[in-house]
Amino acid sequence: EFEVEKQNSIFKELTELTQNEYTNFILATRNYESLSKDCEIPTHLLTYVSNFDLRQVKQYLTTFFKQDLKKSDELWDSLLENKILDKIPATPLTISLLSILYEENGYEIPATITDVYDNFNTFLLGRLNVNSNLDFLKINLKEAILEMYALEIIQTPNRTRKKKEDFIKYLIDYFKGQSITIEDGVIPELIKGITDGTGILNIDEQGYVTYQHDHFLEYYASREIFNSEDRTELE
Repeated sequence: EFEVEKQNSIFKELTELTQNEYTNFILATRNYESLSKDCEIPTHLLTYVSNFDLRQVKQYLTTFFKQDLKKSDELWDSLLENKILDKIPATPLTISLLSILYEENGYEIPATITDVYDNFNTFLLGRLNVNSNLDFLKINLKEAILEMYALEIIQTPNRTRKKKEDFIKYLIDYFKGQSITIEDGVIPELIKGITDGTGILNIDEQGYVTYQHDHFLEYYASREIFNSEDRTELE
């Protein structure tokens, strides 16, 4: 998920590396359409990663906890008993996060779906890896954007998404009315960080900025409603 200039540099180095010998390598991206439009990609095989079915979830957990299959069985039973898999997207990313949370929390699934998504939010936005106040500011801005845009979509007929150009204007207009000062030129960087770097938002083939899953959409909309109520009570 690097900048385009860096992506092209990587492709160039890989092409040079493979000129004299046969070498396999794997590159991963959350937005292949954007990558293929902006970069000159060497000859390659393209593979898409789709959601897991139940058999694949069980297989993944068995592999993740291969050193202790009892943990795998216990997590699997807990997921089925609490119907967690009915309430989250069964993507490799979310199943990985659930497995990590299971270990981090002393082999317990978080008590509620909200707790699960709160933990997802922490991981996906990189809150565990901040090194400065600037990093915190960027994360807080990303959260604010994800929350207000989700509620905006929920409140429109047919849950209408915005085109990228309209989304940029929407953010610029929003921040003009807030106490947060943000340069217009930073907006595209923020959008790229959210759509390319988190797995929460993406820009689809028609150019609309949309949430990867309705589960994320509804979670962030509920956060915005909750935070708005808190702000109203303080006022």
